[in-house]
Amino acid sequence: MKTLIAMFGLILAVGTSTVTAGTNAGSTRVQASTEARGAPGSPIGVEIDFTGLPKSAAASVSYATEGDLTLTSPARKQLTADGKGFAHDKVVVQAKSAGVYFLNVFASVNGMTKAVSIPVTVGQAQYKPRAAKSVGASDAQQVIEMPAQEVIRPAK
Repeated sequence: MKTLIAMFGLILAVGTSTVTAGTNAGSTRVQASTEARGAPGSPIGVEIDFTGLPKSAAASVSYATEGDLTLTSPARKQLTADGKGFAHDKVVVQAKSAGVYFLNVFASVNGMTKAVSIPVTVGQAQYKPRAAKSVGASDAQQVIEMPAQEVIRPAK
């Protein structure tokens, strides 16, 4: 994971498309099975694998897009894992113009939500994740941007 995006008060990890849910969202992993790439104006199938899902609870998954990218498949689904905690989904998206867009995936398990953004390349555009860089703070200290992951826990 290389870059962070803030959306709906969540921090989304962007890059290799992984989010680490078992018995809660904290142990679930969400990732694109293959690179999501297609032509402008054509449907693009994004294959998504969910691992570490609990066998006793369904995962509630919602999808959102950014920019010119639009969903042509349902935005919300309930996924049930197999005996090994695995589920697979295919989401169909489309964009009219070339570029790199993001499919945002929100997976909720037992009241906890994880989020990941999957890059979708349309046309000849290139997705170039930026490496973390060192930036200077106002008090002359060096700050290093690091990959982050947020787990939302329900209030007790």
